[in-house]
Amino acid sequence: MNGLNLPTSQFVDSLDKEYERLLKASKKKGGALMAVQRFNEYLVRLDRRYEELEHVQMEISTAAPSKMKDPLAFIQMDFMDRLEIFYQGLYSTLSAFAMLINNIAPHSEKRDLPIGSVQKFIEYLQERFPKLKKELELLEKARAFRAKFVDHIQQHTLHDWMTYSPAVGEAVVIYFIPSNNSYPDYGDFTDPFNPTFKPPVGHKSFYVSPPFKKVFKSLKKVVKDTLSATNKS
Repeated sequence: MNGLNLPTSQFVDSLDKEYERLLKASKKKGGALMAVQRFNEYLVRLDRRYEELEHVQMEISTAAPSKMKDPLAFIQMDFMDRLEIFYQGLYSTLSAFAMLINNIAPHSEKRDLPIGSVQKFIEYLQERFPKLKKELELLEKARAFRAKFVDHIQQHTLHDWMTYSPAVGEAVVIYFIPSNNSYPDYGDFTDPFNPTFKPPVGHKSFYVSPPFKKVFKSLKKVVKDTLSATNKS
């Protein structure tokens, strides 16, 4: 791909044309080529984290206790572990993306580019690319999830957790503050992203992990559209 011996992945392959333009432009800018290479590495690693998460998500979604080789608790822990690792990787990839844009964008565009905060970088993209509003809002939810439930748990109320696999859709992790109340009734809503959803466990409050497949798809669109716009400027 693109004349360099760079690691590749499905994500990277989807950016092939944008990478070609980037590499041509990078010859005119000192650190741009290295920035492309480093960002490429983050994309490849995140692609691997996504595939690992998707694999264990399929295991937990089709789990039948009577036929399982491993205890359900082991698979649940593995899923939560892979989910949190994926969101840590997503945060690092967004940080590397800010680094890349800082190296390849014209001075007029990166004058106000915040590179010290992923949250502010997302806000910067929201202002510049209003058509990506939905995707960027989901990436912000993913960033906030990583901050509260993965990397800075000491700053927040301690939550218990459980895995939840709906009949349709991807499995999620539900973080909740326990209570002694009886389990709530499911009602007609088993979609964990439905506003009326309540987890099947006694709780004072709860939070559902973001839909990782939609998050990954949103990142792909944001990266591709942003690079395309930057290449044309």
